[in-house]
Amino acid sequence: RKSKWVTLEREYITKTNKKKIIVVELDDNEATAKALQKIRHNLRVFISYSKKDVTLARKIKDKLEEKDYLTFFAPDDLPIGVSHTRTTWKAISEASQNGCVIVLITANSVNSNLVFYELEFAWKKGGNIIPVMIGDVKIRHDISYCLHRSQFYKLSENPTDEEIEKMIDDIGNTIVNK
Repeated sequence: RKSKWVTLEREYITKTNKKKIIVVELDDNEATAKALQKIRHNLRVFISYSKKDVTLARKIKDKLEEKDYLTFFAPDDLPIGVSHTRTTWKAISEASQNGCVIVLITANSVNSNLVFYELEFAWKKGGNIIPVMIGDVKIRHDISYCLHRSQFYKLSENPTDEEIEKMIDDIGNTIVNK
């Protein structure tokens, strides 16, 4: 608290207008443990979506990154010459352990085997799965089974930036307070 450099660094970070600043009180062990837990739970977000919904998924990804989330987003984060399946499963595992898996539930995704496989894999990993329903969608039984303990978020058929930002803030609070 008395360090000139720490004060300058903190002022600089505050001025960058980033949304995820976590203060760690080192003289309080319980507060330190809680802050470290918050940091750990804010590291990774995997977005599962139907490729037919790529425009909406990218919009959500961009809003997440504006708020300092680290996202995995196919196809952007799939390196050339590396197994896409292995890379995807690794990203889901990391998000399951250190953040959350957001599943966009749309008329397209409920019919996507890939979305179901990603959801099932995250569920088996014990991941923090956050389903986001877009519009009114009838969910298949096998999908609803993997989501029965999850907190759903509902967005309109064509969500506004404000709706998406509110959802992301709510998700952030859920992850931080987990």
